[in-house]
Amino acid sequence: MKRRWPEGTQFRLRLHGEERIETLDAPKGSGNRIGSESPLGQALHGWLSNPGPTVSVQVPKRKDPVIWEVLGFKLPEGEWVENRPEFWEAVKLAGLTAISVGPEKVIPIAAEMRALGLLEGELYPRSWDDLQHLIEWARSGQPPDEVVEKVAPELAYKRYLDLLNQGEYHFAPTIAALLRDRLKRPWESYHFVKEWKDRIPPENRHNLRALLTAGVGTINHLWNEGYTSDSSLLKEGLSWGKEALAIKEDPYTYCALQAVYRALNQDELADMCLEKAEKLGKPCDPRRFIRRVPIAPTADETPTDEEEGNTPF
Repeated sequence: MKRRWPEGTQFRLRLHGEERIETLDAPKGSGNRIGSESPLGQALHGWLSNPGPTVSVQVPKRKDPVIWEVLGFKLPEGEWVENRPEFWEAVKLAGLTAISVGPEKVIPIAAEMRALGLLEGELYPRSWDDLQHLIEWARSGQPPDEVVEKVAPELAYKRYLDLLNQGEYHFAPTIAALLRDRLKRPWESYHFVKEWKDRIPPENRHNLRALLTAGVGTINHLWNEGYTSDSSLLKEGLSWGKEALAIKEDPYTYCALQAVYRALNQDELADMCLEKAEKLGKPCDPRRFIRRVPIAPTADETPTDEEEGNTPF
């Protein structure tokens, strides 16, 4: 997860003594345009996490980087803001929020946030209210909520993990989903499920079911997003899904499982999962992209569950 300037942000820059105003992702053909994926565009996006007086741009076929001075910036619908040293800590703390509300509001709360341990990991506040919510949460000692997960995902993850290690096993599936979706670390989510599915006590089988279902979702993500081409991972997803259903039938498990069957070209079983989920009150969304395993039958191909008459139902 990276901080990014919004499209249309303007920058006042200086290079070799010449000042210019450039616009991020202006329509192609516009003068003074910076593309987000250009070396300068990427350097300016990186400035939000490491602010300073300049940005260093590595240019192809040039040994030394080009150093651009960042003199100021203007968010769409905003006013010009001067880039000055006392502003940089506020930007590290609050990113675009510091620029939109101004350092005079953000800088005074930095000391309190540091004392509360809120400056560990990057923050992604969308508004001044998000920062206030984060402070109130840290004071309360309560588990994270959805706002905290969005604004401070790394802090939320560490807090959930602490609670899990204290025996609050219902947070295990939340951690798996947070690693996969908010923190964009799906392999870490997979290994988390693989470890914790054997650590949850038998009396917490309902939490194990939810964790296994989250794990099937993570395997679907790894496969469909191209993180792996190892189809044996899908078979592990089938195993986790069947284990979850053996604890209790659940529409979310069936929805996750149907995507695995579809990827394995077992459409009849996938359709059965869709029917089961609908009967349990949660129709699945069958429109999501599913990457299929290439069909290449061989003499020693392992029979499918359907061929063996071994369905999960």
